[in-house]
Amino acid sequence: MTNRLKTWLLTGGVVLALSAGAVLSGFAIAKMTRKDTPDDTTKEATNEPGPSESAVQDRTTEAYVDPSTAPTVPTDPTAPVPPVDSGGIRELTAAELNDIRGQYASVQKNYYAGGAADQDGRPISCTKFNEAFSELFGNGVHIYQRDTSSTALTFILVNEYGHTNTALDNLSNQGVMATFFVNRNYAEKNPGIIRRIIDEGHTLGSLGATFPDAGFSSLSLEDQMESALSLQRYIKELYQYDMKLFNYVHDDYTEQSLALITKMGYQVVFYSVKYADYDPNASINTDEFLETMKKWAHPGAVYNFHTTNPVSLSVVPQLVSYLKDNGYQVGPLN
Repeated sequence: MTNRLKTWLLTGGVVLALSAGAVLSGFAIAKMTRKDTPDDTTKEATNEPGPSESAVQDRTTEAYVDPSTAPTVPTDPTAPVPPVDSGGIRELTAAELNDIRGQYASVQKNYYAGGAADQDGRPISCTKFNEAFSELFGNGVHIYQRDTSSTALTFILVNEYGHTNTALDNLSNQGVMATFFVNRNYAEKNPGIIRRIIDEGHTLGSLGATFPDAGFSSLSLEDQMESALSLQRYIKELYQYDMKLFNYVHDDYTEQSLALITKMGYQVVFYSVKYADYDPNASINTDEFLETMKKWAHPGAVYNFHTTNPVSLSVVPQLVSYLKDNGYQVGPLN
């Protein structure tokens, strides 16, 4: 074989390899992961948290993000690191964490709303909880609105199933503001929705950056604090927004956790009315859902919804009309 032929074969092979690489680079691989839906997706109508919610909320869905709408973060490794801004939420010292451990119980409990109602229609279990913990933690734990003529709508955003923008459209059409609690996974994958929530005047609250199946309060105090600060700083850096409200997505809590979160500067919010609307594949009776929400209307009510199941999208506007017709104001948490 001549030297000229060898040279031609070698250079041709390089060209072919580069061409093949260019063709392959033209393809994108999209991946979607989610856990299997529990077999039992039905739940008796009740103002109680569903036992399978943690399994459902733990699903993660990787969604396409339009680069033109996604906030950008400086990536220059030589750029000076700006001071950390936690938006008014502070990091506790090791001594403060030890004080919490010495003063408060670490037993994990589940929050419950339901049962008998008092003369104002409020769940007695909520009233007792509110009284006990509002006194224990100053004014840092709430179930009811301070203004009892007002009711509040809250939404939990952990995974996006394509319904949240519709929920925002409905709220806009009725002139109603609401509160949306998010985790970091949701915020990173849905920047357009986060921007819309803030720009349209709704309130954004924290679920922490992440949480295990056992609940946020099952983490160590150090990990809880880091989870809360991680999301707080992320939202502050990208949106210049200070979150002041915190919610336990799995309805779990410990006294130590409540002490930590309130001492960091958050207001902890629990709901007083809830329906099992968190499973995207559950068959939910719309009329039963709406009647349950109406039945539990009371002064200062805090309603809890998810945007995972489209049934909620039809119930919320009807509930808002009902509340307004019966003399209640409807708005964000106050």
